[in-house]
Amino acid sequence: MTRPVSILLLLLLCTAGADAVRAQAASGTEAASSGSVVLAKGLIGADVRERVERAREQILAMDLDGVSKTLTAVGTTTDERALVGWTRELAHLLDLLVADESSDYEAFLDRNDALYEQLDQVPGTAWRHWLMGEISLQRTWARSKQGHTVRAALAARRALEHLERARMLDPDFTEPLKGLGLLHMGIGALPDRFRRVLGWFGITGTLEEGVSELLEARETSLWNGLEASVLLATIDKFGFPSPVHATEVYEQLWHTYPESPLIALSYADVLIRNRQPAQALFILNAAKDPSARVHYLTWYRGEALFHLGRCDEAETAFATYERIHAGASLKLSGRLLAGQCAELAGRREEAVSWYARIVDERGFAEEQAAMRKAARLMAHPMTEEEKRLLQAWGAFNSGRDDIALNRFEALRGRPDTPGEIRAEAAYGLARVFHEKGDAARAMEAYQATLDEPADPLAKWHGFARMHLISLHLQTGDITAARRVLEELEGMEAAYDFRSSVENRIRFLPWP
Repeated sequence: MTRPVSILLLLLLCTAGADAVRAQAASGTEAASSGSVVLAKGLIGADVRERVERAREQILAMDLDGVSKTLTAVGTTTDERALVGWTRELAHLLDLLVADESSDYEAFLDRNDALYEQLDQVPGTAWRHWLMGEISLQRTWARSKQGHTVRAALAARRALEHLERARMLDPDFTEPLKGLGLLHMGIGALPDRFRRVLGWFGITGTLEEGVSELLEARETSLWNGLEASVLLATIDKFGFPSPVHATEVYEQLWHTYPESPLIALSYADVLIRNRQPAQALFILNAAKDPSARVHYLTWYRGEALFHLGRCDEAETAFATYERIHAGASLKLSGRLLAGQCAELAGRREEAVSWYARIVDERGFAEEQAAMRKAARLMAHPMTEEEKRLLQAWGAFNSGRDDIALNRFEALRGRPDTPGEIRAEAAYGLARVFHEKGDAARAMEAYQATLDEPADPLAKWHGFARMHLISLHLQTGDITAARRVLEELEGMEAAYDFRSSVENRIRFLPWP
């Protein structure tokens, strides 16, 4: 995901000058239209609508050849051709995102330009502004994946204007709500000081606003209901307040679309985050990928195996992913896990070869954390205490709380355990108590984590304080919550996952 500072900069750049949306609004050439279903039936013929719906199911199944055949030479009007073109390019975009290759982006962007210009030549209705907004969102995703953050934000700004215009022309037209919800959530996730600056330029949005729009889109949208449901689940997956639970959403979607490798992948990711790697592995092993492009299935299989302690199989999965996946996504994290697997098996030389490849930096929090940890592991072989700590986390991450508890306590109980190991073991204990619902012992262990003389940049530093704040708020001790928050805000260094911690704290239920 694009870093918040980049988003701020780019959205500000987009405010310069009026674009075609404002020009059309001033010319009075736009017309309102009816609600979503009536509009779709009125503008889109039955054959086109049926083909688009069939193509969207094929997209979920990553049946890209099927999409191409279904949408061949479809559409006789500008509106029909635009809808078909948007759907066809959605398939191409998903292929680009999951394959993580760079060679086809320019061809995709050329087609994106042509679709946009096709609609820009005719008077704007709510329907056409919605499609222009969706086309601009596709461009945003493509540019973001390329790492072209300025161009991505320009496209996002254009998408926001089109989608807002569509709603202004027809408040009953709900198709734009999915895109608006996504954009408003992105703005709302920025730190307060950045959002205030954006407000000066008329760019506003909150997480609550975005969630509300996605909920309405989920229930009423003809074309975007599924995407809205997935976005709501994604909020929950990353720890933000959401009215839906990601596991329940993806379980239902997996039963509805059992042939979709994209749904299987997302469901497995949620299960792993919920400490259910065995269930995730079942989903991943059952997943089908006719495109042979969704390599992330292999990576997440490796992660599930790692948490289950099946390290030889995990290392094989990560090695396979390295071989078949062209892009950089997840590779640093995979190399770290594979290196630790090799080291647990006593293959230090092989472990070092994995660690030595963790050198690239794209600015993602996970990658920065992996680089810091790899540097430490390169400096000295993994100690017995570090191996036991890794095994304790494996037990916790696979839901074996009692085993994890005993292993973390054993590390804490040894007087010769180094401070950094004691600190992380205390954090592990806190997580076990937290999962068990024992708030008092969890808070005690979180505090013990912070009291140990250890690396203040490590992951547990910010997360221990985040969880402490959450528990203090739950128990009604607002003063203690604010005290811990002040300690955290006093940290000037870029500790691991800082932006994630700050965002999640901001959306806690403060009075």
